[in-house]
Amino acid sequence: MPLHLRDRQLTPCRRARLGAVVLLAFGCSGAPAAVAPSPDFAAAAGAESPATQVEDLEVAVRLGCDVVTRTQVVAEAERAAGGLEPAGNTPGDDEDIDGGSDPRLTEAADRLVRRVIVRREAERLGIAVTPEETERAVASLLRHNAWDSQDLQQSLDERSQTMEGYRAELANQLLEYKVVVYAQDAHVEVTEDEVRAEYERMVADVAPAPVRSFEEAREDIRDRLLATRWQQETDARFARVRRWLEALPVRAENGACVEEWPQHPFSELSFDGNSALDDDELRGLAASAVTGDGTTWTVPDLPRIVVLLKAAYFDLGYAEVAIRDEDAPNGCVVFRIEEGGTFRIGEVRVVVRAADGTESDPAEDDASWRAPEHPATGELFCRREIGETLQSLEARFEDQWGVEHVATDVDLDVRDDGTVDLALVVRRP
Repeated sequence: MPLHLRDRQLTPCRRARLGAVVLLAFGCSGAPAAVAPSPDFAAAAGAESPATQVEDLEVAVRLGCDVVTRTQVVAEAERAAGGLEPAGNTPGDDEDIDGGSDPRLTEAADRLVRRVIVRREAERLGIAVTPEETERAVASLLRHNAWDSQDLQQSLDERSQTMEGYRAELANQLLEYKVVVYAQDAHVEVTEDEVRAEYERMVADVAPAPVRSFEEAREDIRDRLLATRWQQETDARFARVRRWLEALPVRAENGACVEEWPQHPFSELSFDGNSALDDDELRGLAASAVTGDGTTWTVPDLPRIVVLLKAAYFDLGYAEVAIRDEDAPNGCVVFRIEEGGTFRIGEVRVVVRAADGTESDPAEDDASWRAPEHPATGELFCRREIGETLQSLEARFEDQWGVEHVATDVDLDVRDDGTVDLALVVRRP
């Protein structure tokens, strides 16, 4: 039975929740304030804080001012394997991690590096995973496996893992997914010819055993190929950030570590594929995304620039825009933009969703319920308007239920007829 979100929940899907993270992150009041990782997540990430001084001999990987220590690598390998006994090598020797003589240590180091990168990207984008989101993930996995809490605890015991550690692991996966959706948005496509070629390869491997027809297997194969390509895109992005961080010079200042990111003028940003917004408009949006005086940018600004550019397109009705930043041969950065077409609002409904996933109509609890006037069917898709409606729903249900905070969400279904169906979700506390 799967215990990891990647087995099911994090598979990309063009038709579900497209851009919802951007919609929620950049509502009427702008981007949310950065939220520090929880202690559980920080422990799961396994990296020293930027201000921590670590002896060079103990450093396995240095990522700017963050470090992953050799002790942490061994502990992560032991956690993953339920006890590590390297054959003929002493954990902590240079060759174990850097030379790769024990792949378990190399893989553990790579996992810890990935968590550090996710944490750093999340902090720069101002996103976090709430305890409620983690609990919903646990509940979803229990439903998927047809388990109760005792079944889950038994499985964790078999893996020598605590429930606290498991929740931290899920939170880490959720945060990684959020970071990827925010900062990486490529149109990952699979052609019909590729699906058929994969089907024929699979049939040849199992012949002469009976197999499903191509029509029966098509969507499963397409989903698997899409998931593989999405993972490849994600891995490539994190590898790029790792190269940046490992090459980044640092200095000590007042007892703290300071990263020396090179400053670049906005003339070194170029754009490809844009027509709805010209280069000057896009550079102006990019300037609003950076800290400081807005005259220069650094590499850590790129994820937030991408998010703000996407948000601007969402406000113009481009519900399927994809934007990715790439290193150009001349040393500049080019933003590849696939605008797609504009979309209008299709069906709009408001649902109340309980923690167990069951849904109800708001009118069941309130006879005077009236649906919001906007967004309305036929209107141009607009992120800002949807964000305003979500905020009004939060205030309305906080008052109705007498609670301090009500979370909202949005599910989107992008249809081939140029419309987007919306489910405005109010999460019952």
